[in-house]
Amino acid sequence: MGTNNNLSEQEIASLTYSDPIAYTSFQDYLKLIGEETVNEAREKMRSLRFFPVYYNDTANVMYLLYSMPDKLQEIRNFHQDHLHIPIKYIRVPDTTLNSFIIHFLSEAVPVTATLEVETLPDYQKPEIVKLKEALINEAIDMHASDIHVEIHGARGIVLYRVNGILRPHYEERRERIISLIRSFINDAKLDTIDLVKPQNGSMQHFYMGKIYPIRLNVIGTFSGGYNENPTAVLRILYQDVERKMESLGFEQEQLELFKKMADREGIIIVTGPTGSGKTTTLYALLDWFNTEGKKVVSIEDPPEIIKENMVQISVQPQRGITWETALQNMMRMDPDIILIGEIRDRFAAEAAMQAAITGHTVLTTMHTQNVETVVERFRQLAGEESDVVNPHTIAYHLVGMVSQRLVTKIRIARLTFYDELVRQNPDLLKKLYNFDIGIRGAESRFPPEKIRFWLEDPLKLPDTTVTNETTYKGYDMTPNGRTVIAEVVYNDADLSEAIKQGEPKVIREYLNSLDNHLTLIDHAILKVQRGEISIEDVLHRI
Repeated sequence: MGTNNNLSEQEIASLTYSDPIAYTSFQDYLKLIGEETVNEAREKMRSLRFFPVYYNDTANVMYLLYSMPDKLQEIRNFHQDHLHIPIKYIRVPDTTLNSFIIHFLSEAVPVTATLEVETLPDYQKPEIVKLKEALINEAIDMHASDIHVEIHGARGIVLYRVNGILRPHYEERRERIISLIRSFINDAKLDTIDLVKPQNGSMQHFYMGKIYPIRLNVIGTFSGGYNENPTAVLRILYQDVERKMESLGFEQEQLELFKKMADREGIIIVTGPTGSGKTTTLYALLDWFNTEGKKVVSIEDPPEIIKENMVQISVQPQRGITWETALQNMMRMDPDIILIGEIRDRFAAEAAMQAAITGHTVLTTMHTQNVETVVERFRQLAGEESDVVNPHTIAYHLVGMVSQRLVTKIRIARLTFYDELVRQNPDLLKKLYNFDIGIRGAESRFPPEKIRFWLEDPLKLPDTTVTNETTYKGYDMTPNGRTVIAEVVYNDADLSEAIKQGEPKVIREYLNSLDNHLTLIDHAILKVQRGEISIEDVLHRI
């Protein structure tokens, strides 16, 4: 048991999961901790982020790697109760620690006979399957929205996007990461040979008694002299997330506008960039509609939220279900309420408007930067010659518009005064000025005639020194760690007159003339002043 090799702490910190010393020490640890505590110890390694990497039986000392300083006392307390030998702790980056966790603590994958394993393709070998399963499981545990798998030269890296923030999670040599990508591709029933051509597919992942649909996108890239580097992005679709309008971050006066929309027939359009929560808002809003005795039909690519009591059509070109054929057959299903995942072309634009004209309620999304360009974009997609989509039909049948972004909440804030802010981010003042934002106490730096919004000094900004499993640079990494900033517009008789002119400038001038109307930046500033979100994050999102 143990090893007589006397390693320095620097050498111990440099050990990898494939080192025989690490394997031997892990087995020694499990024996020393006691059979009745083994399962608890394994769970503690995952949650508290530590690993027994080196046991010197000559000195009878166990060395543990750890990555989160705020968990160290809990780690000490656990081992004081269960491991009665001296322990030394060495801090390492979480990506380093994670390689041990994945390798040693993943659920075992059934292994066939050795000869059969040797003949398997690389992406079906047990160690790759084990790695794939562990990475997806950990992403789900962290409530990551996306897994990014990239090749950079001779190395590959896996990153998780948690609450909009992309963080490195695992690093390996190029060949192993390519095998990992092939394994994902195989699960999605795509081509595992040609890793350069663009491919899109989907799969399902079973974890902790639940099924998680996953969308996969793969394309070849160039890096480090290699011409055939695949890069993959996996979008995890969570079906058990609570989606209530009241919990998304809208202000009370905005919720009142949504209630008005729910009482009318016509089109409701939510705009914003990819990942801004548009679909979540639509489904949450759908719950406000009285659907008793009504048929609800959705057309999406694919449905991201599985919902009972509605008919959900998934676009599947390989099976003849294209956007066009789905929209053509939509009205034959006798719907009352229709959810169209996105208006992306002439056919979708005219189908949505035709449904509204014939007395249906249509909820949909569109890619525009703000609400005032919705009318212009709607007409561009339909074509200027369209008889169905024009300023007058839009003015009459458009019920409401929403422009939104998702911003990560501040979990741990610190007061930052103007002078310190300038030292930390000298470019911030210019960015603020571009958005007509100034800081109280520094009026001389911001010409008053140009400024529409004032931030109080000091500002509540994320404490960038704090990083742990629930906090990343002061930001909230829990499942509810993001909030919406939005401009919500209800179309009344006065706005309809502005819409008929079809000019974004006219629509914006009308909205700015309204009392107590929250624009996107108004809503953002309101939440910044309350210390809920960071002004730096806001400027990045809008």
